[in-house]
Amino acid sequence: MTRKTLILLITIISLMLFAGSACSSPVSAESRDAGSLYIESLRKMDFDSAYDHVCTRCNYISLEEFTDAWDNIIKLLEITGIDITDPEVTSEDGSEYINYRITLKSRLTEDLTTDVRQKLTYYDGTAHVDFSYDSILSGYEKGSYIRRRTLKGTRGEIFALDGTILAENSYSDTVYINVSDSLDIDRTLDRISSLLPDADTGRLKTVYEDALEREYSVITVKAYSKGTMDDDLRQALLSTEGVGIDDSSLTYQRFYPYREVFSHIIGYTGTPSEADLEKYGYDERTSVVGKTGLEASYEPVLHSEDGYSLEFVNSSGAVTHILDRVEPVNGRDVRTTLDIAMQTEAYYSLDKYIADDQTGCVIVMDTKSGDVSAMVSNPGYDSNLFSFPIDSATYESLFGEGTNQPLLNRATQVTLAPGSTIKPFTAAVAMDNNILTMNSVFPYKIEKNKWLPDDTDWIWPPISRSKATPGVLNMYSAIRSSDNIYFGWAAMMIGKEKFMDYFENTLHFVDEMDFDLPVKRGNLVNKTTEFNKKLLSDMGFGVGEMLIAPIQLISYYTCFENGCDAIKPRIVKSITSSDGLTETVEQEFGREVAYSGLMSEYTRSKIYDALIEVVKTGTAHDIYDSRRSVAAKTGTAVVSTKREISWIVAFYTGRMDESRIVLVMIDGPADEGDIKFNIADLLLKK
Repeated sequence: MTRKTLILLITIISLMLFAGSACSSPVSAESRDAGSLYIESLRKMDFDSAYDHVCTRCNYISLEEFTDAWDNIIKLLEITGIDITDPEVTSEDGSEYINYRITLKSRLTEDLTTDVRQKLTYYDGTAHVDFSYDSILSGYEKGSYIRRRTLKGTRGEIFALDGTILAENSYSDTVYINVSDSLDIDRTLDRISSLLPDADTGRLKTVYEDALEREYSVITVKAYSKGTMDDDLRQALLSTEGVGIDDSSLTYQRFYPYREVFSHIIGYTGTPSEADLEKYGYDERTSVVGKTGLEASYEPVLHSEDGYSLEFVNSSGAVTHILDRVEPVNGRDVRTTLDIAMQTEAYYSLDKYIADDQTGCVIVMDTKSGDVSAMVSNPGYDSNLFSFPIDSATYESLFGEGTNQPLLNRATQVTLAPGSTIKPFTAAVAMDNNILTMNSVFPYKIEKNKWLPDDTDWIWPPISRSKATPGVLNMYSAIRSSDNIYFGWAAMMIGKEKFMDYFENTLHFVDEMDFDLPVKRGNLVNKTTEFNKKLLSDMGFGVGEMLIAPIQLISYYTCFENGCDAIKPRIVKSITSSDGLTETVEQEFGREVAYSGLMSEYTRSKIYDALIEVVKTGTAHDIYDSRRSVAAKTGTAVVSTKREISWIVAFYTGRMDESRIVLVMIDGPADEGDIKFNIADLLLKK
């Protein structure tokens, strides 16, 4: 193509682009040519060619400055294309202008559109575009840069029944150094080194010098979990030149004011793993996720979403233009049924009586509503430990050999042999199938507290009991005195089919339990076990291979106060949100039946009377108080010659205004489980 042909083609294109303006206001051919070539170069993102048509005699800008201005925008906003519409050259008051609408297509935000008006200046035989930064994007100026500022969402908080906060968004005690030209940093770092031996003063000096150059105001030295810094250390640090301690802005901390007292219920948060991000569908910007307890179970409720503000900032740091803004979404709050006084009493009662070689748990709940007012597992841990990296000594105390697994919630995540606490339910199967009555007498001879079934296929040792049951051995006295021989015999009378059907389909013993925290499934018979009479007999008094979580067991016992229905335990009462002024209840949770119709009303009433007698004259007499009406059942499951699981489940009867049920489980050396009575008595009195 000849040069003459090319000039003719450009002229034709110019006339087509600017035909409208030619009709309304006469403009020069040079202006049309310059305008069309400049616009076509921008559309192609060919900024070197576009610069050929920029006026360098107006507001001088070099080729490098011009291309950098465009490249900066393209890189920071991830521009994929430039669209220019409505081009028009106009002539006003003796000057010519090019007018158009430019749209930048960005991967980070919606299309960014700017209406542009640029003066055309004529020299060297052609028109030139008077460039300005805001012709790229409204608000853009020389020296501007773009920043993406995170707008932090606030994680929801967790509250006790009375509104006391149990998990809050707070800040740790952070040691910092003020950045100043006048500070003798070497002297300050020497002092810090003597007070904080683990401080890396070499790194701190490098960070400080960089901060001084960048004109930052402070650098952080070390963060302490809220409330753990020694007072003497605090004073020594504050007396050091340039050093301060912040507790309100520098280092975020999910803080648990009651530390060990609520740890197994509330749990803790931490940095999300790849599995966490995948599980919840979060992106890599998520910095905190619930790891255990309610923090994990209600993670989708508590979770907040960060927003962002995409901003133009000038050389002095002022925001000149907001390109895009996504508001943060705050998490919602979790309101619980937990009672501060009851939880505290349960924690310290268990901690007072339990020995180093014992573990245990306590559950206190309302028999009518299922509201859990206290749940404690021992040993415990401080949830705040996980706010910062854990040192080796702390790690060993939590996970080392012989620590008794303090992070394990023994109320929900441990299954244990229920022992004699299962006997009322063995009785229910026998009575509702018309196999035995409350007055059915054991018909065989017992010698030295042992009974050997006379079945020809019984090949195992005799069934034994700890001591003789006073008087006639019938079902009533067997419940009162917790007689293993009677209930071993009762299970064999019931038979495998009816016994297993009741425990599997009425009690839902091995089904997953619906609760606010994960509950380990119960077990009746191991998959590899060949069922036999000995196993059936053992199950009749809660041993063999039978295992259950304490929270599931306490739920069964609520049936005696709820017309044979077992009530679902609950910790979460409601989900709320707040705009800072008004609190809105988004969801409320009420009373629910977990398992319906565990027995007939007649059977319930008979077993109920026997459970009251357990307290008056039976195995739970240690908690008897003539001023209150309490029913209970105790249990002991011998795990080995040196270890046993000791239980008590006790509840106020309908004859009292109080509707409270208490479970205490102690796991430890044989014959040391009687502390359960002290703990249960305290919690019934509370």
